[in-house]
Amino acid sequence: MKPGDANSSSPIPSALLHRNLNINPHIVSSASGSYVTMSTGQRILDATCGAAVSCLGHGNARVQAAMAAQLDQVAYCLTLMFGTAAAEELAHEVIAGTGGEMSRLYVVCSGSEAMDAAMKMARQYFLELPEPQPQRTRFIAREQSYHGTTLGPLGLGGHTMRRKPFEPLLSSNCSRVSACYAYRGMKEGESEEQYVVRLAEELDAEFQRVGPETVCAFVAEPVVGAALGCVPCVPGYFKAMKEVCDRYGALLVMDEIMCGMGRSGTLHAWQDPAVGVVPDIQTVGKGLGGGFAPVAGVLASKKVMSVFEKGTGAFVHGQTYQGHPLSCSAALAVQKEMKEKNLVSNVAELGVLFEKLLKEKVIK
Repeated sequence: MKPGDANSSSPIPSALLHRNLNINPHIVSSASGSYVTMSTGQRILDATCGAAVSCLGHGNARVQAAMAAQLDQVAYCLTLMFGTAAAEELAHEVIAGTGGEMSRLYVVCSGSEAMDAAMKMARQYFLELPEPQPQRTRFIAREQSYHGTTLGPLGLGGHTMRRKPFEPLLSSNCSRVSACYAYRGMKEGESEEQYVVRLAEELDAEFQRVGPETVCAFVAEPVVGAALGCVPCVPGYFKAMKEVCDRYGALLVMDEIMCGMGRSGTLHAWQDPAVGVVPDIQTVGKGLGGGFAPVAGVLASKKVMSVFEKGTGAFVHGQTYQGHPLSCSAALAVQKEMKEKNLVSNVAELGVLFEKLLKEKVIK
């Protein structure tokens, strides 16, 4: 089934501003497990989990019960003045999954919001230092990258098609270096170790070009999703990038909106030995709440939070729906379900199997 098929349109003309006004959307009437059912009765396998979101499938009884219970307690509260048990429990659950490496969770509603918040957090970190560094206003990301559609993260990424209409609005304080894309980027006769050295030298040169004292952070996905198609880094890459960041006092921000929360075989992609370093700031989304409610988050390391705590003690950012109780209750139930059913281990095992099967079919 393709968008725009004859059976895809609703009998009532749409009043929604869809992504494409020239295409009628298929109307989903129900969903269960790995299948969605159209209003026409056609049943379709949701093989992509939507936009890489529905990690538990549709209609999970535990998650739905948790959300219903939360609605009976409180559906919304203003985080400027109030908190909820759902948000606190979710934060403890997610932080525990980092093995104590991260310190706090900031909860928002989407990946783009999380990346915006991460950029602001990285900037404010340098203002909170005992000797502030207000000159740090720049970010370095990578070509063939995508970090969100709002103007901040859109300016970070190198997704040409999505950037093009808004180029005049995007920040000039973001620059990019080559992606870690061994299939395309490695030179003939070059080893992975040599490739990593070359990419580290390129990042170092970019720091020097823009002024190392002006850079807030280097931003990258451990496994690139939308811009390359599930491409992991080569072993040692992030260790080398972190060394460059540390050399110049910049932060390392990892975007795990798509690849995190178990999707790559470890709860956090940076826990994979091939990555092997802990970020200063990390974003999570998609698999955090499994699509049951809009939710994403920013994880801050002990290093970052220590500076905030000794400084003003306040993150100068806030949104109406941050820490939304319903979203937090859904995400907490998703994470408990993943843990109790050992789903992350299952991802790791199936990943090995799928790689084997793909190589058998594709590589002759």
